[in-house]
Amino acid sequence: MLPATTMTIAPLATLAPDDPLYALLAGEVWAHQLGITTTPIFDVYKLDPSSTAYRYADQVSGVAVVGKFFGNKWIDGAQDGNMSLRIELMEREFANLLHVRTLGFDSGQYQVVRPLAMAATINCVLIEDAVPGDDLVSTIHAAVYENAGALLRTRLRLLAGWLAALHRRSAIAKPVVPEHAFAYYDKMLNQLRGWEVIDADQQLRFERLRDDWATSGLLGDAQQALVHGDATPAHFLFQGSQVTAIDLERMHTADPAADLGCVAAELRHLLSWLKGDTWAGEPYIRHFYASYAAEVGLGKADFAALTERCRFYMGCTELRICRNSWLDLDYRRAFLAEAEHCLAL
Repeated sequence: MLPATTMTIAPLATLAPDDPLYALLAGEVWAHQLGITTTPIFDVYKLDPSSTAYRYADQVSGVAVVGKFFGNKWIDGAQDGNMSLRIELMEREFANLLHVRTLGFDSGQYQVVRPLAMAATINCVLIEDAVPGDDLVSTIHAAVYENAGALLRTRLRLLAGWLAALHRRSAIAKPVVPEHAFAYYDKMLNQLRGWEVIDADQQLRFERLRDDWATSGLLGDAQQALVHGDATPAHFLFQGSQVTAIDLERMHTADPAADLGCVAAELRHLLSWLKGDTWAGEPYIRHFYASYAAEVGLGKADFAALTERCRFYMGCTELRICRNSWLDLDYRRAFLAEAEHCLAL
């Protein structure tokens, strides 16, 4: 949910041969996984401002990989501590990536990044292929500042295809358990209240909205499938018509509407924030939903039911966005009104 993906243009440094990470990359990854026999010299590039991801580009072979450091990941407002959870998240993402690749996402138009190695003792690092392409964040920026709305629509259609493929290939004949979604919703509310983004009256209003959804039974009408679990614009990379997903640590079985609502909330937020217009994202959201419906062949009634459930997950993601401390507090509080409107039945 960052405003843009950042990468240092010039390398920060050259990875020292006596660094433990160098041994992991040169040995396990270069020699064993990739079969590269030359001695590598790694230039280091920072990929995000929170120091969780770096690119390591070999001057000799020209090959590059990405290191994602779960030891630096923001968890409950901190970038340290809770090491057992950090190791669990690292191992989970590694396993999730391998699993989804067995579903046909290892090649072709729709892919997930290939994991190569991991090491809990090196700041919980996960090593994966460096994937070429632009993420959806940069595409949204281009739509706003470079009149590239057509490109954004094309990539939203491709993203809808990627998500439809995941949901279709992993569908299981079990109904969704709404209590899991409500538990996450409550976690967002409690954090917002604890960080004084909302007051007690606002929390009570959002709790009443949650109760309305629980009473309606709408969220129990879907069948489970694997969902990306963190379908934010930074987690999908586009090169031509190819889409590659990254960051699958939160992948789980749930309502496919959870992924769609997450994308919709991010579109609402980023386009509102960049353009100063709350409704700037609406045409793109409608296009994205229609593209997904076309991919899975939904009729009118099923499409209406899906988009109604999307409203809950969209509102829940909007609450999550309002936690982000790098956003202006006044903006976050104003965006809460959009979340409340979205969640109203």
